[in-house]
Amino acid sequence: MLASGYSHVLAEKGTHGFPFLRKPYSVENLSRMLRRAVRRSRGG
Repeated sequence: MLASGYSHVLAEKGTHGFPFLRKPYSVENLSRMLRRAVRRSRGG
């Protein structure tokens, strides 16, 4: 997962398939993105 603090890298190279979370983000949004990442890593 990438957060918008990496914007210089994203501008140059893109996200390369990583989920992207824009700042400022809430705990709820961070939690949701992490749950999605875990599900994907488990094949679900």
